[in-house]
Amino acid sequence: MKSQPAQPHVLVIDEDDNMRFFLINVLKTAGFEVTGVGKGSEGLLSAKEKSPAIIILNVIMPDEEALFLYGCFRHDKCLKHIPVIMLSGIDPKTFFHYQKFQGAQVHGVPYPDAYLENPPEAEELVNTVRRLIGKKETP
Repeated sequence: MKSQPAQPHVLVIDEDDNMRFFLINVLKTAGFEVTGVGKGSEGLLSAKEKSPAIIILNVIMPDEEALFLYGCFRHDKCLKHIPVIMLSGIDPKTFFHYQKFQGAQVHGVPYPDAYLENPPEAEELVNTVRRLIGKKETP
């Protein structure tokens, strides 16, 4: 009897318990293995331990922790290849304008692989995750 291939692992980092619960359930229903954490420090540790196929990161966390964490992902040689979807209640145009104003690109931190407004539509979230995982797995 053949064993089932492992499902792609998704790491969700969101301090809002309700949103994290929503994201985890949407992704599990779509067939992904999911780990959810509420703090940036837990997210970094979990990413290093589990090497997920993709990371979903809520941008709006206390003390700009998420932007710092995103920078850590992009500068870590073992994590920088993992696609990151940023979630925020701020529309993408405003967020990227803010990033440009803050000089994020100047400091060597590229834009995320995808950006979705919070709360994301379930179908859009799942399709974005699948697209980015498929892109990563394509040589």
